[in-house]
Amino acid sequence: MNKKVKKSHIPLRLNLLFSVIVILFIILIVRLVSLQLTNHDKYTTILTDTKAIHVKTEMARGQIFDRNGVLLVGNKAHTTINYTRHTLNTSDMVKIATRLSDYISVSTEELKERDLKDYWAVLHKDELNSRLSTSEKKLSGVALYNTQLEKITAEDIMFSDKDKQIAAIFTRMNSISSLSTIAIKNREVTNEEIFNVTEHLTELTGISIGSDWERIYPEGDFLKAILGSVSTEKTGLPQQEANLLMAQGYASNSRVGTSFLEKQYDSVLRGTPKVTSVTLDTNNKVMSSTETYEGKAGSNLVLSLDTALQKRVDGILTNFLTRNIEHKGLNSSIYAVVQKTSTGEILSINGKKYAYNEEKDTYDTSKIEDDILGAMNKNFGMGSVVKAASVGIGYKYNIIDEENNVLIDSPLHFQNSNAIRSFFNQEGSVAINDITALERSSNVYMAKIALAVGGQPDFATGNTLSIMDDTIYKLRREYAAYGLGGSTGIDLPNVSTGYSPYQTPLVGAVYLSFGQYDLYSPLQVSQYMTTVANDGVRFAPRLVREIRDINSLTGFGQVQTDMTPTLMNKVDLTTSQFSRIKEGLYRVVNGYLGTEYTNYAGFGISVAGKSGTAEAIYDGDIKDKAQSEVINSIFSGYAPSDNPDITVTVVVPHLEGNEGYAGQVARQIFATYFYN
Repeated sequence: MNKKVKKSHIPLRLNLLFSVIVILFIILIVRLVSLQLTNHDKYTTILTDTKAIHVKTEMARGQIFDRNGVLLVGNKAHTTINYTRHTLNTSDMVKIATRLSDYISVSTEELKERDLKDYWAVLHKDELNSRLSTSEKKLSGVALYNTQLEKITAEDIMFSDKDKQIAAIFTRMNSISSLSTIAIKNREVTNEEIFNVTEHLTELTGISIGSDWERIYPEGDFLKAILGSVSTEKTGLPQQEANLLMAQGYASNSRVGTSFLEKQYDSVLRGTPKVTSVTLDTNNKVMSSTETYEGKAGSNLVLSLDTALQKRVDGILTNFLTRNIEHKGLNSSIYAVVQKTSTGEILSINGKKYAYNEEKDTYDTSKIEDDILGAMNKNFGMGSVVKAASVGIGYKYNIIDEENNVLIDSPLHFQNSNAIRSFFNQEGSVAINDITALERSSNVYMAKIALAVGGQPDFATGNTLSIMDDTIYKLRREYAAYGLGGSTGIDLPNVSTGYSPYQTPLVGAVYLSFGQYDLYSPLQVSQYMTTVANDGVRFAPRLVREIRDINSLTGFGQVQTDMTPTLMNKVDLTTSQFSRIKEGLYRVVNGYLGTEYTNYAGFGISVAGKSGTAEAIYDGDIKDKAQSEVINSIFSGYAPSDNPDITVTVVVPHLEGNEGYAGQVARQIFATYFYN
């Protein structure tokens, strides 16, 4: 029996597929004809008459903590009534402002005469034009508008309280550019206002309910001077930086850091704005809006500062100013810096001063104020504290070495200048090496190093000073390598680099060698001593140690960036040369002939350092005492001496005499760090 042949269905399926493809091609052709021919003008008009704009919305700013997680700067959230400008028509904005005034109450205290005139001008355009002369009507732009404003009288702007409310709202609306957003009310928004506005959003074009933040300081004014400040939405970008910031994508009313840490780390704290793509028609009406980037809140800063230590050091400095000390003279302030030696991190930076009464030209010793910025920006003669660097210069220029380092200390006499003497040797001649020169604080030893750098190593009394003209510049370059007289590299804007007289006599280089010429800030001296403690490795002082993300529960967050120490430079000396310098600093404090031996006798911590006594000219607030001769007391040292953990620097300016006050205060700071 023959088998029945089974027919294949493949040809039928192919026919169906081909039919579908043909139909799809026909539809595509029809659409192309419609696009290119039938509706060409329509689509061209849509394309040319619409535009897309990217609108940016600020995110919450990051917070600031100390190294132990203590919150120093936080945010307080506020509900806001916002306005996003969708129109350039001021009449439309007045209508919205009028409706909104029925639902919210705003302050009118900041309304200026100009604001009221702007508002009146919108309400009375025809009347305002009728007040213009024929020639005035020919004006245009700003000139025309200013002339119109001059025609508005005081009687015109005698508004009712209700109208002032509308004027205040309109003024806020009119202060921003198209598609920018501003808070009409961002403080004390009541639940009733939120409900009423929400109920009528459809008739309030551009109005929305949003949120805002306000910087709060849980520790009050403590450290506020270096934490810095943030602009308000009203003040917006700082005028001198506005163009640069707007080129970087900031809006004119963006809130930015305006000083110190808030400014230095603004890009980190600010985060990334939310971006919305908005399409407008020819009348600037919104056709559509799409969120293209959700934004990212700002990151948190973790500082190197130890709040507990900062407060204890504050107490030590305040206690000093309240004491009735001998030889106080014109002293009205005291400064201290504590650094982590191995990294340059600032653990504590302090300044205290008496309040100044300008009317009486005197200090009120019963009122003590913070002066943290003085520790960074006030410059003083620092005296012998710089001598470790001077010995280092002697090594670098091969004036001395580890084996041959004995010089004769005897008074040096220069024409038209006072004789240079060492305190311990007023008239005689004493042979001393580099270590003893530091221990006993020899001015002459350092002066002879400077003379040798200048090409006159054999200077003797009666000779004419003939060192090279550029000697002082060579010395300044070397001191700057330690941190004296140059930028410290601290992560703050606008910090002092010291003061160096531009025009200098030749003998100025000699006085520079023992700290009696250029002026330095307490922070610079701290960096210098930290550099010596680190065998010449100079790190930038740092206030921020970590950048962290935001944790919704704790706020502290995970580490995003660990701020590694910033290496500024390495002083070109050998380890053995630094060992001799450090031995000299050890003997300053621990040798029985050392200038700080009495202050640290019996102290349980091994400290090395250098004291300084600078003869200076008073440059404080009291005008009646200007140009008076004063004494600055300085100490800078590190501990433990054999394995440095911290560096402590104390400056007590404008005394009548030096009784080792800076060293005494530094000892208290070492004690509060190691024993608490």
